[in-house]
Amino acid sequence: MAPLKGGGAPAAARLPPHGQVVRRGPTHRPAVAFTFDDGPDPRTTLQVASTLEQAGARGTFFALAAKAARCGWVVQELTARGHEVALHGFSHRPLWTMGLHATIQQLRRAVETLEELTGRPVRYYRPPWGHVTAGALRAAEQLGLRVVLWTFAPWDWLPWLRQQTLRAQLRRALVPGGIIDLHDAGTAGGRRVLLSALPHALHEAHGLGLQAVTLSNLLG
Repeated sequence: MAPLKGGGAPAAARLPPHGQVVRRGPTHRPAVAFTFDDGPDPRTTLQVASTLEQAGARGTFFALAAKAARCGWVVQELTARGHEVALHGFSHRPLWTMGLHATIQQLRRAVETLEELTGRPVRYYRPPWGHVTAGALRAAEQLGLRVVLWTFAPWDWLPWLRQQTLRAQLRRALVPGGIIDLHDAGTAGGRRVLLSALPHALHEAHGLGLQAVTLSNLLG
């Protein structure tokens, strides 16, 4: 079972020192980044994108390249609509099961897949479960990727999560420079709760004077 990600940073035992990964954007400007892992999912991803757009927002989608290769039109549509496509890996295979060479080769293949689909360079990488290994850091450095984790990760991937719970978690996550980790692919229950709660979070962000932007916009 994957480690729980709710409520803050990943387990400290698996984190490298500060400065090697990004966990939060600048706090001096009123902006927040909604990011989405584990897609693309043709059932959900573009619905999430439309929800963002209705609020005048754009998001960053950390895609799995193997999934992207199967529904490339979703990735291309995201890009055409002004959203950002970042890397979550080729598959969701845990990096601690691979050596350095295999990690570099897999991430290079994944970057090439996404860049071919989007026609744009991939700038950001979030390892599965946020588990940053030495191999992941070395591979990211070689491929010119910034490793980005999160400021807050609600448990939207849990199949039994209630909409009210997710809305309360998102409310706490709306802070300047916040990087919010959500999931546009997962269980049917998780997808349904996300699509129900996201419009409320975007409305509350607007009420707080926070602009929902891509990671490139947030991090500069």
